[in-house]
Amino acid sequence: MIAVACLLIAAGFYIAGGETAIRVPEMQGALFKVGLVMAAIWLAYPNLKRLPAWLAVGCCVSAILIAIHRRLALFVIPLLVLAWFLRPRNTPPAKPRKAPVSSNKASADR
Repeated sequence: MIAVACLLIAAGFYIAGGETAIRVPEMQGALFKVGLVMAAIWLAYPNLKRLPAWLAVGCCVSAILIAIHRRLALFVIPLLVLAWFLRPRNTPPAKPRKAPVSSNKASADR
C-alpha cells in the first residue's frame, strides 16, 4: 500500500506540473524512488523471509556506518560477504537407516 501511495502521489505531482512550487521536483523524485524500492521489497518478501536475522541486522548496521563514513565501505562490505560464506550451516540430522531384512529369517517364517 505504501508503494502504491508513493507512486500515485508522485504521478499526481507529475500530472499537476507543479514546477513553479518550491521543492516539488525533489518530492516527486523522492516519492517515486521510495515507491519503487517498496514495490521491490514487496515482490522479494517471500525470499527475504528465508534470510537469517543476523544478516538483516548486519546490513542495517553496515548501511548506517557507510552513510556516516563512506570509506568504511571498503571494509564493511567484504566483511559481510566473508561472514555470509563462513557462517555455520544448519544441516538436517541424518535419518536412521533401517536394518536390512535377512533372507534366513524370511525363509524360517514360511
